[in-house]
Amino acid sequence: MKSSCEAHEGKGRKTIQSAFEETKKRLCASQECDWMSGYYQFCNRIAIVQFLMTHGAKARLLNLYFTGDKGDKRRTCPRNSEEWQKGLMEQKGLMERALHVGLPAGHALSDRIHDLFLEVCPQTHDAAPPPNTGAEECLQLDDVEADPKFVVMMESSASDIRAGRVVSHAEVKKRFGG
Repeated sequence: MKSSCEAHEGKGRKTIQSAFEETKKRLCASQECDWMSGYYQFCNRIAIVQFLMTHGAKARLLNLYFTGDKGDKRRTCPRNSEEWQKGLMEQKGLMERALHVGLPAGHALSDRIHDLFLEVCPQTHDAAPPPNTGAEECLQLDDVEADPKFVVMMESSASDIRAGRVVSHAEVKKRFGG
C-alpha cells in the first residue's frame, strides 16, 4: 500500500506536484497532506480520476484488495477485509494523527471510488484443496461474480455503457493527446 513518488526533481516531478495540489483543492483535502510520499500510488489514481472527470470522462476507481494470500518474507497479506481496515483508515487519513491523504467525507469523488475485497485462496485457511480439482488456482471466479458488491459495480458499469457514458481507451488517448 505504501509508496512514494520516484520521479526525479525537475519538470516531471513538478507536474505531478501541481496536479496533486489542484486535485486536493478541488476535493477540499488538507493541503498539508503529502501526496508525494506515503501513499503516492493511491493519490495518483485519485488525481487521474479527477483529471478525467474535469475533462468530461465519467471515470471510476475500483480498488481491488486481495485477502488470504500466503505472503512471504517481503510482505504480509491480510487474511480478510477487516485486516485491511487499519491500513486503509491510515491511508485515507481517518486515524488520529494520520494526514496522508486527508480526503473529507463526501468529497466530490466519493461516489466514484469503490473498494472490492477478493479472497485469493479461500481453501488455504483451513486445509489444502484436493489435488487435481482446479482448486489449486485458488481464485474462484464464481465467488467473485456472486459477491453483491461486484454485482452492483458490474450493473452500474453496464448501465454506463448502455447510456454511452463510457469511452474506449483509444478514445481517451485521442481526447487527451496520449
